[in-house]
Amino acid sequence: MGPGQPVRQLIDNLCDPRSLVELKRDFAPSLITGLARLDGFPVGLVASEPAVDGGAWSADACLKATRLMSNCDAFGLPVVFLVDSPGPRDESAAAVSRAMMLAQAVQLAEVPKCWVVTGQARGTGLLVTASARVATDLVVAWPGTRTGYYDNPGPAADAGPSADAALWAPDGLISPADTRRVLTAHLRAVLGPAPVSRPGKVLRTWPAGF
Repeated sequence: MGPGQPVRQLIDNLCDPRSLVELKRDFAPSLITGLARLDGFPVGLVASEPAVDGGAWSADACLKATRLMSNCDAFGLPVVFLVDSPGPRDESAAAVSRAMMLAQAVQLAEVPKCWVVTGQARGTGLLVTASARVATDLVVAWPGTRTGYYDNPGPAADAGPSADAALWAPDGLISPADTRRVLTAHLRAVLGPAPVSRPGKVLRTWPAGF
């Protein structure tokens, strides 16, 4: 598991063997969504696919992620984000509106959320990690990742990629090889060894269907 690895291979290495059920594979393919298990914990998965349009979050990709976020919150499933996305390729009103809808869904969700920045996190890819955080959330990054709303992320860029990532990943930098261990340790800490489903109350009625 590491930078440059095909995202589906990364997912296979991260999740329990043969546990991924991918959802709507042909819709907005720059984003992979699905259900999987992580050391036995059932989770929702949202992963950038850099091989398609650089992994950009299009209007449809934001809708796809919002739908998964709503379903996971309705059934009490934690959500894991693997973020490697450039800045916006689509700045239409629809894309902006759906990006804000996704950010609101992430903020309102009551289930634990975990973000791993594996490459770039710019534009919407960064927006969804910056929602109001609670103790059950986790934001980590791999060394060498680049974050920021635009191509020039600010003064941290002068200090190098590690300082840049640390600015936007408050829970620290982790090695790719430690990703599964860090995620499962966090889920075990916030959910307990035998988690009980705790569905949210808001997103189960959101009009995110398509």
